[in-house]
Amino acid sequence: MRIADPKPDTGTQFFADHPQSAAGAVVIGGHFHALGLIRQLARRGVSVILVDHEPCMARFSRYLQGFYRSPRCDDAERFSSFLIELAERKRLSSWVLFPTHDESVYYLANHRDRLKDDFRISTPAWEITRNVYNKRLTYRHARKIGIPIPDTFFPADETELMALGLSYPVILKPAVMRHFFSKTGRKAFLAQNPDQLRGLYREACLIIPSDEIMIQDLVPDCSENLYGYCPYIRNGEVYGRIVAKRPRQHPRDFGQATTYARTLALPEIEKMGNLFLKSIGFEGVCEVEFIRDRRDGRFKLLEVNPRIWGWHTLAEAAGVPLGYLAYRDGIGRPVRVEGYETDVSWMRLLTDIPTVFKEIARKELSVTDYLKSLRGHRAFAVLAKDDPVPFFSELMMAPYLWRKRGF
Repeated sequence: MRIADPKPDTGTQFFADHPQSAAGAVVIGGHFHALGLIRQLARRGVSVILVDHEPCMARFSRYLQGFYRSPRCDDAERFSSFLIELAERKRLSSWVLFPTHDESVYYLANHRDRLKDDFRISTPAWEITRNVYNKRLTYRHARKIGIPIPDTFFPADETELMALGLSYPVILKPAVMRHFFSKTGRKAFLAQNPDQLRGLYREACLIIPSDEIMIQDLVPDCSENLYGYCPYIRNGEVYGRIVAKRPRQHPRDFGQATTYARTLALPEIEKMGNLFLKSIGFEGVCEVEFIRDRRDGRFKLLEVNPRIWGWHTLAEAAGVPLGYLAYRDGIGRPVRVEGYETDVSWMRLLTDIPTVFKEIARKELSVTDYLKSLRGHRAFAVLAKDDPVPFFSELMMAPYLWRKRGF
């Protein structure tokens, strides 16, 4: 099924119009979603360089013009010096910088002035980005403009926590993910009763500031009701978008990464996503994540990822190369895509296959439903006929990835 004719052209329409003398792109971080961005840009004639501070599979892509080992981007001074020196040495003037993880989003949003003479930056300034980087601000703004969210509390201390009168189970999660996840390897803690919540709260206070701790209602069947609205937006106008359901993730509850997603039409969350993004003045590519609460039938905002995310190449398979749209806007030659294909799927084999086996064994997924999910046009996160080496490098790096990232 096609949403909003005419059908978008995923290749020749953009490639034929690509200025051959245009600046290239520098991708920060080399995990699998960075690989998808590298391929998407390079297949359309864009020169791409990758920088990362750790071993990564994207460096083995045939589409890269170069890979450079960098300092960590949370070491802002060293990382800034590295990028500026690289720009001078490799003549990267006006190349577009793309973040692919939270650390690089934070860095670029806070150091635009330092980099603006050498690069074009695809991340909005911090005064805008902070509204999606910190979920406390995200939820506060959503409430203000009338977008539903799960019941969420920000207790000032343990006394206030225990006085909330909660209905269990609940989840404890951070307002800012990167510090919490780096220490725990988890996105949230599940509490079944007050005593367990008290213990988890004390543990969390040793990891992150207490004002970053959120207590949130556990929406039933959360892993089966996740949706994403994914646009490229500029000056309040949407230049391209898709909507997708994410029925499989790893781990199943509070997943660290989607393993399977499929496009569909869902104007309700498009409307809410656009309202939120326009109200904070956000510009760029992002994923606005919603959950459907079967208790009241409403879609509720969970978070906004202000960057390329794991399954973004589903958009390209559906006819909307969001990363390339961001690049074209970055070089001052924007293009617009009116519509996308529905019932297009995406999967990451390394994590989806074990996830499927577990769900079938637990009778949470039938073999018939799994086979149905394989029908139709689909895209893979890493596997590609024209660029096979990263797939095999990911298999070889699997033990490292599972130990380092959990996926």
